[in-house]
Amino acid sequence: MISIAFIKRVFIFACGGFGAMAIDIAMARWLLELTQMPLLSRMVAFGFAVICTWLFHRSLTWQVTKVASFAEFGHFVSVSAIGMVVNLTVSLTIAYWLGGASGLTWGIFCGSISGAALNFIGYTYVFKSAKTGS
Repeated sequence: MISIAFIKRVFIFACGGFGAMAIDIAMARWLLELTQMPLLSRMVAFGFAVICTWLFHRSLTWQVTKVASFAEFGHFVSVSAIGMVVNLTVSLTIAYWLGGASGLTWGIFCGSISGAALNFIGYTYVFKSAKTGS
């Protein structure tokens, strides 16, 4: 049986993800307008979104009250990077396999879900360690 606490955590996690995506898009567009440099704009915006996501999940999704450490942040970034690779791998594989616009759409959908699921599991361990100090 899935607990109410688990459903609540997944909902908060999803809200954090959508919020980070909004921050990422808004900042990338603003920086692109400012610099006319798409890669730089995207990298800076993504980095800022990762920091915002870490703070959101740390305080709201997993409710860690201990002082943050560089090691915890490093673990969070590592999990995020692995999730990003899984997301891209799944999305591009499905997009290539199905082809066309619908293949791209299904690829992005499946890649996003798989990356988010992996991140959720990984972040659970990151923040569990932060709470217990192990």
